[in-house]
Amino acid sequence: MYSLPTSSTNSPLDLDVKPRLTTYPKKEEVSDDESSNSASDTDDSATADSGSDDEFFNSAPSTSADDDEDTKLIKKLIKSLQSTLTLKKKLADSHAAAKIAEARIAELEQQVETLKEDVVLVSNQRIMAQSQKLTFELELETVKDELKKVKRELDKERRKAVKKEGEPEKVESTKDESKKRESKKLYQSMKPRRSTRPPSAA
Repeated sequence: MYSLPTSSTNSPLDLDVKPRLTTYPKKEEVSDDESSNSASDTDDSATADSGSDDEFFNSAPSTSADDDEDTKLIKKLIKSLQSTLTLKKKLADSHAAAKIAEARIAELEQQVETLKEDVVLVSNQRIMAQSQKLTFELELETVKDELKKVKRELDKERRKAVKKEGEPEKVESTKDESKKRESKKLYQSMKPRRSTRPPSAA
């Protein structure tokens, strides 16, 4: 397309413009042999290209199978992650329970130690009480023995005093009895004697 030159309304149009023609190179004439060879070459290349395309499409796996395998792998990974999280939670719970158990065991051990100390203290107190009891019993036996000795001494002193007091009383009593006998004899001798003759008959 060529645009016509514009001019003023009074100037006539220049219609002697010649259009430019595009020239193409002439087509070289090819012999029949060369054309057949080129055709065969193009066919071989086409078959080679088609074979390579077939190998590419055949070698590539199907999309649906890949999706299934990926889905299976993802599910396995999710399950393994869930099991791992569950195990971690169980481990955390068991760790917390172990800590609580350790604290309880330590508390019980402390109570056991306190009870042992109390048992030792009570046993010591019992031993002291037994020793005090034995000491008291020994002291009591000693006091009893002393009382027995004192009683024996008192009995001896009493017997001695009774013996000493009893001998003069006996002597005095014998003297009094002899005196009584003598006075009785005198009295009887001083009485008038009665006649032993029988009375005379009137």
